[in-house]
Amino acid sequence: MTFTMIAAAVVVVLLVVLALSVAARRRENASPQSIRPAPPAERAPVVDTSGDGMAEVVRLARTDRKIQAIKLYRDLTHVGLKEAKDSVERLMVGLPPVEAPRPEPSGDGMAEVVRLARTDRKIQAIKLYRDLTHVGLKEAKDSVERLMVGLPPGPAAVADERLAEVDALIAQDRLIQAIKVYREMTGASLKQAKYAVEARRDAGTHLL
Repeated sequence: MTFTMIAAAVVVVLLVVLALSVAARRRENASPQSIRPAPPAERAPVVDTSGDGMAEVVRLARTDRKIQAIKLYRDLTHVGLKEAKDSVERLMVGLPPVEAPRPEPSGDGMAEVVRLARTDRKIQAIKLYRDLTHVGLKEAKDSVERLMVGLPPGPAAVADERLAEVDALIAQDRLIQAIKVYREMTGASLKQAKYAVEARRDAGTHLL
């Protein structure tokens, strides 16, 4: 009986020691010293679009450090490798860099531009067009005026004979074919071509 009691007492002591050890570890893990603050988020690099940045690109390229020049150009502009390489090569011979493509405005955006222009709110239409395309005031004004009569926006002129073909199809009420021809000659999206053809129909240009 005595041996059994001693064994039981030893087991109890071991359990108590184990419980105290576990509790101590939990307190240690929950202590303020063990909680490390999260590292600060990395800041996005500042894009240097100043002339000094481009001057450094040219300097690197002209001192046989073309790879460094391309890398710096990409850091400055965030363009792809090919565009950066082409731009650096142009800068080396005094030409401007490759112009980044402008974002193509959505058909819904252009529809709103046309709607504003046709309801005597040309100024608002020009402002919206500039917001959509980021072009200058004169180009926006010219583009809005072209959209009002069913021409594609931008300075590029469309061949008269192709427009005559579009107008002939409109006069025959073959709008689907007119939209198809308009897209082929301008590269416009389906929505843009649809709005342009409808604009020419509504403006009566197919009757001129």
